[in-house]
Amino acid sequence: MLGFRKKIVLLQHQLFSMIMLRSLSLLLSAAALLCGCATQYDIAGNSSIAEVDGHMLYLRVMGDGVERMSCSIDSCEVVHGRFSFGGEMDSVVMAQVYMGNELMMPIVLENGQLRVKLDPVGQTVEGGLLNKRLYNFLQKRDRLENQLWQAEQECIRALRSGKGNIVELHETLRRRAAKLNRQIEEAETRFVVDNYTNALGPGYYIMLCNQQIFPVMTEQLRHIADGAPDDFLNHPFINNYLRMAGYDFSLRPHRKPSKR
Repeated sequence: MLGFRKKIVLLQHQLFSMIMLRSLSLLLSAAALLCGCATQYDIAGNSSIAEVDGHMLYLRVMGDGVERMSCSIDSCEVVHGRFSFGGEMDSVVMAQVYMGNELMMPIVLENGQLRVKLDPVGQTVEGGLLNKRLYNFLQKRDRLENQLWQAEQECIRALRSGKGNIVELHETLRRRAAKLNRQIEEAETRFVVDNYTNALGPGYYIMLCNQQIFPVMTEQLRHIADGAPDDFLNHPFINNYLRMAGYDFSLRPHRKPSKR
């Protein structure tokens, strides 16, 4: 009888060991999955702007807009036109590259190698689907802004040369400028709406907020907020900005559930 009991105890120990090993294996697998969710960014940059060489560049992400507007997560020196950033984030986010207090460019910190180019004509980012989408949009917006600048220059040249009536010239410029500004605003709004549920939507909305001297509720900002999902509005910076601007969350006409 005693031998039988020993066998039972031994069997129980073996079963317990098997269960513990299985549990440990599951825990390690879960930890690996959690680590895999982190975003590892690797940025290699080239600059042909002479004024940038020898200066420090800083990679910043937005804070909550109250206690901290932004914080630097990485920095590097531009040496012979080359610079690099590298690190890990909990999730994909939009960041900005600064030289001192001067904003150089936005960039999405997503997995994989990103190649950045700074030159007098503009800035580009290669690598990553979200960066491609961002810079395709920025190029479209820049074309519209260039058309606006050209319209202003045409009006100035006409005034200086004495061609045309000054009132008519100003009216023509006003109509063209209103049309182009409307197209720019519509393009920006559509871009944010189309990217509500990834890093681009909140990131560009924050850029629109930062165009204001202090928190105010423009028609564009209100329109975007009215149709936004909860996750978008719960972004710390966006949530604090909207509250300081007097946005009434309870009056949102189109409440969209967050996509999971």
